[in-house]
Amino acid sequence: MTGIFLAAVIFAGWVVSLLLFLSVDSASFSVPGVIFAVLLRTFLHTGLFVIGHDAMHQNLLPNHRRINHWIGAIAVGLYAAISYSSCCANHHQHHRYPEQTRDPDFHDGTHTHPFCWYVKFLREYIAVSSILGLLGGWGLLLWGMSQVVPMAWSRVVLFVLLPFVLSSVQLFVFGTYLPHRGKLGPQVPELLRLGDRTLNPSQTQWGQWLWSFFTCYHFGQYHPRHHRFPRVPWYRLPSFREKC
Repeated sequence: MTGIFLAAVIFAGWVVSLLLFLSVDSASFSVPGVIFAVLLRTFLHTGLFVIGHDAMHQNLLPNHRRINHWIGAIAVGLYAAISYSSCCANHHQHHRYPEQTRDPDFHDGTHTHPFCWYVKFLREYIAVSSILGLLGGWGLLLWGMSQVVPMAWSRVVLFVLLPFVLSSVQLFVFGTYLPHRGKLGPQVPELLRLGDRTLNPSQTQWGQWLWSFFTCYHFGQYHPRHHRFPRVPWYRLPSFREKC
């Protein structure tokens, strides 16, 4: 039940932080306070996708497939109004063909600049219907808040829109770009076999764990291990080496 417990913590943190920061006048925050709030909201928003990702691999409730995918659908829906079935199909395609032309997470083979790659990454996962859903949800939230809160737009921008954008960048940079910029490709079997040798040996164990956790819930630094063992949930990736 560890996966469900952590998913509940992330869900609760996301909801509580959203209600808390939207209810407090952003002008009353200090600059460090605003930065902390935005980064916290970004991290929790990324956590929603991580929950959905674990559900795609049947790692939340392995013995209850329907509930597992139901939770995943809620998570990616809250993350970016994404279709869970489409997201699941794309992600499994990524695992079948990492860094190949059929990999939806990889660049198109021509436009390899990180920004072009990021745009392609977004296009693959956020469809027009998702964009319309996001705009509708944000618009409804802004309209409802503006009825009772002055300058409501500043809170929505700071604590809803900005964390969403930063979260997409976080997932792309640490979960896609850095792990896949020429390291998997034709060397997939060798890299996956080496596993932990891809980690930075200069980092302390705790420093490595904290960096891995806060950058992308361990899916950046332990990305090769995830490709090799996709049924290992995110919170077990750092310690799974001892059992491989």
